[in-house]
Amino acid sequence: MSITPTPDFLASLRQDHGTDDGEPRSTRESRKYWSSIKINEDVRDELKALVREDLKKSWYSFRDYQHRFSTKINWSSADSERVVLKDKKTKLRPRDIQYFCNKPTSIYWLPSAQKNDGLRTLILAAMYEEWARSNKNNQNIEFGHFLANPIRITSTGPSTINEIIDAHLDLCTQARRLTCDDGGVADKWLSSRWTYCSSDTRHYYFHQLHPAIVMIMDQIDWPDNSECRLEPDGFFNLRMVAQHQTVLIARTGSEEGLAASISFETLRSQAMPLEMAEASVKNVDIVRVPLASAVQFIVNLERREDTARPPPTLEKTFQDSAICLDLPKGFGAQARFDPDAWADAHIAMAEAHGFDHNWDTYWSIRRVLAGLLGESYADISEPWLFGNWKVKSV
Repeated sequence: MSITPTPDFLASLRQDHGTDDGEPRSTRESRKYWSSIKINEDVRDELKALVREDLKKSWYSFRDYQHRFSTKINWSSADSERVVLKDKKTKLRPRDIQYFCNKPTSIYWLPSAQKNDGLRTLILAAMYEEWARSNKNNQNIEFGHFLANPIRITSTGPSTINEIIDAHLDLCTQARRLTCDDGGVADKWLSSRWTYCSSDTRHYYFHQLHPAIVMIMDQIDWPDNSECRLEPDGFFNLRMVAQHQTVLIARTGSEEGLAASISFETLRSQAMPLEMAEASVKNVDIVRVPLASAVQFIVNLERREDTARPPPTLEKTFQDSAICLDLPKGFGAQARFDPDAWADAHIAMAEAHGFDHNWDTYWSIRRVLAGLLGESYADISEPWLFGNWKVKSV
């Protein structure tokens, strides 16, 4: 719930910390000013409430940071952190359960789309932002949930669309078997001390949509496109990248258990012409569309299926092992796993020792005060873990 400061509080703030002309300070001036002052012990209750809300935002922002980081690792150039198809088919490792579960599909990267790791990472960044935007009001980032599982295909792996679909269905059968093997090798791997996953396989749900549809990245479309180049401010426009990069989406024919059959009719108006090899594929419904359209299509399919058959609901909401936030001394470790409890612990610590005693409250109270004056200080910004890229309105 949003908290609105009283007029009396705002008037007092302007008098104590505002500029002579009443105009907000520049970012540089704001940083210098708010870093130079000390916060008195007597902090008003409404300011504490505002700081508490800001701390909760910090908790969610850091959790988002961690999800982006783990996703980038999964999509990195290290084959040990993802599934690789070196042959027509491959055997999954117990650890691969984390890659296939809690995702509606997999995306297969052909060798022709692997020539530049930097471009591949940039495509991931664009895909992530489109996915986050599509799930803005209901984004689930726990237990590895994401749009797709990346699978790298080597020069000796599947080379045709039909071979990729066959490999995908085989991998899905193995993944489903791992999730059903209660107390088996997957459980033992998840409970090992060095893993960053949940130790409970019940948190890993093999989505019924996963076997039914695949994404295939077979080419890099946009490096020479002027609209996708590095812009004067030093950033890439990820929305442009997502709109110019294309991807193939194919139905596999395995739609058992789905709420309804998959149809590409809504994508036809955005579809690009298929190459001869793609168009000649038999018994496969396939389209080539912009990455942005593909992401939205998959998200909508997943939402449709989850409405018809909701995933299992467990008491635990957050993935404990992925939350590494600092916690004031004297508070139980469980407090870091809940945003309300984590914020309350910091407020209690600040009330006992002062808001400048801990870095989290130090930054938070100054960020709140500066924001009320229309200034910027230590903003909770989007953690661009993929490089110097940001989304701009188009």
